[in-house]
Amino acid sequence: MIEKRRKFRFGSIGVVLVTSVLAVSLLPKFLAIVAIVVALMIGKGLWTKGAALTASFQDAFKSAEASFEAAEAALTKAAEPPASYTQEKNRLSSDKKAFDELGPSKARRIKDLENSRERKQRQHFLERFRIEDEKIPSIGQKNKLLLAAWNIEDAWDVKAGRLSQVKGFGPVKRRVLLDWRFSKERQFRFDPSQPVDPRDLHALDQEFQAKSAALKQSLAAGPAVLRQALGVWQAQRRQVLTEVNSSAHLLAQAQVNKDALSRF
Repeated sequence: MIEKRRKFRFGSIGVVLVTSVLAVSLLPKFLAIVAIVVALMIGKGLWTKGAALTASFQDAFKSAEASFEAAEAALTKAAEPPASYTQEKNRLSSDKKAFDELGPSKARRIKDLENSRERKQRQHFLERFRIEDEKIPSIGQKNKLLLAAWNIEDAWDVKAGRLSQVKGFGPVKRRVLLDWRFSKERQFRFDPSQPVDPRDLHALDQEFQAKSAALKQSLAAGPAVLRQALGVWQAQRRQVLTEVNSSAHLLAQAQVNKDALSRF
């Protein structure tokens, strides 16, 4: 291919040189100019035909170069683990921290229960007075059903903020209910000798058992999820490396061909 191009180029130069020498020596000035112009046109045609023979090599180099650059970009992108791997790793780290914190957190909650024994005793005392079982002035059965629909079922639930949300319950009836609650609350006496209510401790135990079970399940499944994400990433990297090596080989060969074309 290169030899054919060289012949066209030599032919192009030869036509122009020989024609120019002969025209200047043998022809009148005007005809000599015409002959030289014609020779230049013929020489240009031969030169273009020679260049066309190597256009495919030029195109091949550009294509190989673009493929190699794309493969390099893909390799750079695949250098770091995927987001799914990082996210799962961070989630497991957070779950491990939360699991280690369960014991201290539960201890703080028990301490809070001990510090709030008076409030809890008051709550359990007021919860004993069910609205549906009480005779409250101006509060009939329909009113009681309406309150139950809003989850206001006992004296502990009766609070000004919650009553204000009940549609159809005016200020007079709200005042009656609040007075009823206060009348029950005045009967309450705090007993500092009583320990934390066993019901509260049981509810706390249930809450932390559920949290512990969920975190254990998450931590147990975590390594398999990480291995799967890592396996997918490693397979993708191997594929990208194969593409880089292949495109590098094609680019090297295209470069050799291009360098050969640079010679006359």
